Amino acid sequence: MKLFTKGLLLIAIPSVLELVVLGTLLDKQRDASRVERWELHSQQVINQAAGIIDPLLRESARVHGAAITGEATPLSDIEPWRELDARLHGLNALVGDDPLALARVTAIRALATRYHTWIDRVSARIGSGDRAQYLPMLAPNNEGDVLMNRMREAISTFNQQEDQLHEERGQSLDQLRIFQKSALVLAALGSLLITVLSAYLFTRHIGLRLAALGENARRVADGMPLPRPVGGRDEISALDAVLHESSQRLSEVELEHRNLSEQLRQRGAELIQVNQHLVSQTNDNETFVYGVSHDLRSPLVNLQGFSKELRVSCASLREAIERSSMNAAQRVQLSEIVDGEIAESLHFLQSAVTRAANIVDALLRLSRAGRLDYQWRQVRTDALVERVVGAMRQTVRERGARIVVGPLPTVWGDATTIEQIFGNLIGNAVNYLDPQRPGLIEIGVLPADWHAPSGAAEPNSMPATAGAAEQPPPASPAPHDASQTANRDSPAPRRQTHVFFVRDNGLGIPALYLPKMFSAFQRLHGNIAKGEGIGLALVRRMVERHEGRVWLESTEGVGSIFLVELPAEPPSGPSPDSARLDGGPPRMPDTDRLEGAR
Repeated sequence: MKLFTKGLLLIAIPSVLELVVLGTLLDKQRDASRVERWELHSQQVINQAAGIIDPLLRESARVHGAAITGEATPLSDIEPWRELDARLHGLNALVGDDPLALARVTAIRALATRYHTWIDRVSARIGSGDRAQYLPMLAPNNEGDVLMNRMREAISTFNQQEDQLHEERGQSLDQLRIFQKSALVLAALGSLLITVLSAYLFTRHIGLRLAALGENARRVADGMPLPRPVGGRDEISALDAVLHESSQRLSEVELEHRNLSEQLRQRGAELIQVNQHLVSQTNDNETFVYGVSHDLRSPLVNLQGFSKELRVSCASLREAIERSSMNAAQRVQLSEIVDGEIAESLHFLQSAVTRAANIVDALLRLSRAGRLDYQWRQVRTDALVERVVGAMRQTVRERGARIVVGPLPTVWGDATTIEQIFGNLIGNAVNYLDPQRPGLIEIGVLPADWHAPSGAAEPNSMPATAGAAEQPPPASPAPHDASQTANRDSPAPRRQTHVFFVRDNGLGIPALYLPKMFSAFQRLHGNIAKGEGIGLALVRRMVERHEGRVWLESTEGVGSIFLVELPAEPPSGPSPDSARLDGGPPRMPDTDRLEGAR
């Protein structure tokens, strides 16, 4: 039952009772009105009956007066008899619905008629003048007196009966009025009592259901199980059903969440194991690479020494041939072998040894970049960049380029490593400038509220640096369809950082090569600058050791932007190097470089 229906019932129950009481009162009021009318009717009947005797008494008085005076003229007046007839006719009309009373009135009428007849006889004898004829008729207890007494008795009996009926009707009317007053009082009290009781029961019922609903809502909020649903078919039960359904869904979601959390915990544990295994393998690989590279160093040095000794021996052999007694043809043939095939073979041998030495040296430097112990402190990047730019000033001047450096903040890290990072990035920018246009290299830092875009950089995503107003800034990478981004998958750092950029208007990098730019031994434009292709790989390794990120955005023929994110404050937990597994390779000295291979 809906709350609206219950409210209607709360209003309807007292209203129905009041209507019943009102109907009863109206019925009793009709009864009282009817009794009151009968009471008035009885009073009219009594008054009408009381007036019947008056004309007869007057007529009797006139008869006795005429007998005394002997004058019969007054007895000829018929007006009293008309009055009596009218009164009897009215009384007959009043009691016409009561056969018993009507019979009494008829009897009175008959007595009045006989009395009238007696009066007429007495009047006739008085008119004859013979007193002897009418005086005996007026003697005591004469016929007229008997008839008069009988009429008086009949009228008195009639009046007594009508008085009794009038009294009964009055008592009935009083009882009805008392009943009406009592019923009205009882109806008011009953209506008030029923209204209060209905309101109490309704509010108590609704209050208990609302309290149960509130308790269920609290249980849902606390994640507790719910009792059985609230009964009924009203809005409260519907809302409670929604709460039960929500609780069931929340239970299912929580169960699924616990399952997912357990799976996530298991995956996390597996990931930790895999990560530890990878770190161990990485350390093993670095140790292996370092050991192999270091072991290859001695044979390569020996080969370089042997090749130099062979060149010296070839020179000595050439001198011996010149001093020998061989004929000219033999000397020419031997000279061609020494200066041709042997010299060419030695040249190829030295070139191969030098190339192998450079590769071994690159492997040693790449391995050393992940194993060196960093000296963590606040580093002024402006001073580092100034030293790097100063060292390249002659090369920059020869290329007709210009380097613009904006204000740079301090970072937290290893000063030597950070200088190598900027040295590699600025060196690449200088090496791969486009000779077809004046070179411009800009170095700066992005605003603190800058966020790395989710896709490729927009044309104006890089801010202009100080001093760049003298010349229009270089074209930035094109929008999404032409600009490409490499190495954006590194995890975001967990503390405050600064994002530096090195922007140039050089040759740019084709989109196909962008994913490979931070891999070792990957080189583009190898005919423009020398190297082994490990510069950017070293940069990435050193930046990751600082818990930072490095990526680039480039468009071929427009230029490139290298961005480096470095920590601006010390870590709140252990230093980055403490994450290395125990038993990892120790720091290797810089004297391991193959000086003979450079």
